[in-house]
Amino acid sequence: MVEKGSVSGFYKGNSSMNSSMNSSKISTPQINTPKLDFVFYGGCPSLDLFNTLRRRKDPQHVTEDLLLQQDGLKKWLLKAQHRSGWAELLPPLHPNARNAVVSKDLQTQAIQLRSIIERLLAKDFVPEDIHTLNQMAQLKPYWQLSIEDGVLVTKHNLELESVLGLIAEDCMQLFSSNLCEKIKECAHERCGIVFLDRSNGSKRNWCSMKECGNRAKASRFAQKD
Repeated sequence: MVEKGSVSGFYKGNSSMNSSMNSSKISTPQINTPKLDFVFYGGCPSLDLFNTLRRRKDPQHVTEDLLLQQDGLKKWLLKAQHRSGWAELLPPLHPNARNAVVSKDLQTQAIQLRSIIERLLAKDFVPEDIHTLNQMAQLKPYWQLSIEDGVLVTKHNLELESVLGLIAEDCMQLFSSNLCEKIKECAHERCGIVFLDRSNGSKRNWCSMKECGNRAKASRFAQKD
């Protein structure tokens, strides 16, 4: 049995966890108006993207895929730029991308990338996944320096496709380093959010003390009464 709040078992070959991961990738619910919002507890782009699949382990509710809503990927990025440390460093999304509707092809690519992350977490990836990551990573954002009227200016290419490149590169760096050993799953049995535990002594148990941590406290108090 995987100990909740410990190094997640993603890297300990836990069969029950791998089975849960594999089953969740088979069928994705078609949900257009999610009741839940995006969360940014993962600590890096790839885990935050993975966490767009909400209630993944909750038997009392239907899993919600937040990327399937209208402009889901764009809404995720715009919120990330206000609520996550890694996205705050990105330049603004290009006006054309901000105003355009997210295409079905781009939505499919984002979900494909999330599925690869899911298989990497479950240690169930295939060689084609590695090839796809390498291809996607080439789309990562870049800056260009130019001179306009004698003044140095910088321009960027932050389109939604380049955001997928950023996530792919982050995924490659995460799973090819010892940092992957710090990936945990929230200790709440019905949560399923994953995150990087960078706390002192690796003692973080919850995706958020404000949410699952408080729920656990309330449950303990209720049991005492």
